[in-house]
Amino acid sequence: MVKLLKRNWEIILLVAFIAIAGILRLYHITRLEFFTYDQARDALFIKRMIVDHKWRLLGTQTSLPGMYLPPFYFYTILPVLWLSELNPVGIDIYSALIGILTVPAVFYAANKIFGKPAGVFSAGIFAVSPIVVELTRRAWNCNTLPFYILIAFFFVFNYFKEKKLKDFLLAFTFYGYSLSLHFGAWILMPLFIFI
Repeated sequence: MVKLLKRNWEIILLVAFIAIAGILRLYHITRLEFFTYDQARDALFIKRMIVDHKWRLLGTQTSLPGMYLPPFYFYTILPVLWLSELNPVGIDIYSALIGILTVPAVFYAANKIFGKPAGVFSAGIFAVSPIVVELTRRAWNCNTLPFYILIAFFFVFNYFKEKKLKDFLLAFTFYGYSLSLHFGAWILMPLFIFI
């Protein structure tokens, strides 16, 4: 048993971090204590798509008048809102689940780049950080950004390791989706151009 614990200590900690992240993100999430204009707007747009069949070709308007993000986020959360019978808490649960999935993604990315201790430490911080927990409990297009960026980097890493075109295309697909979530992802554009 001791040998098993020594060999798999990081996996045991990761499972514990995922469980803690799940509890922190899903505890009383159905109370809908925090409901902003952005959440209401997104839910209304998706309601119009589901009920009124008014499909959107534009995403959310940015802080710059007349400039819009692509509508991919709406189409991502459309099945979630449909399954939750137009209850906006469904989108919060989706965001929380993506936040939980980001914990192993952070672990894997930091582990591959900096080693096992860094992977465990990073995943632990991401699992319990109060600001991260609070943001991933709320439906907002940029709150799922870290997960999709990490998936893009996973495929970049695989591309340099195995030189497969599939990994290259998947990296840019996930990065492209990240660009549609928030302009913050544009900071990584020079890196992806270099790749």
